[in-house]
Amino acid sequence: MNTVIPSQTDIMVIGAGPAGMAVALEAQRHGLNAVLADENAGVGGQIFRGIERTSAQTRTVLGPDYTKGSELADTFLRSGAPYLREATVWNVERKGNEGFIVALSKDGHSQTIAARALIVSTRALERPFPI
Repeated sequence: MNTVIPSQTDIMVIGAGPAGMAVALEAQRHGLNAVLADENAGVGGQIFRGIERTSAQTRTVLGPDYTKGSELADTFLRSGAPYLREATVWNVERKGNEGFIVALSKDGHSQTIAARALIVSTRALERPFPI
């Protein structure tokens, strides 16, 4: 599926986990354009991986925190904010005081996006602990 990638935005958000989705929604509430990019096929990040495909029964088993994640994902997906699934950001350069140039690959093509601001919200790590 080919996605139209904007050439510029107010805020470029890398990472579609809870923080990335929240930033994009908050930017939109303040009248700013935010583009969200993530390497995965769906929103949710590490903590809510696969949340778009999770059944209601499984969400119930996983508890209220997971349900809140589902609500966040649904709100983001309905918001209309540009969301680049399966996009790999491979370079970021500072553009003086004007912001950033973000280079990414999507659907076999590379493109750059000029952004006034950059938010990187990637790679939450699970930390096991002894019981």
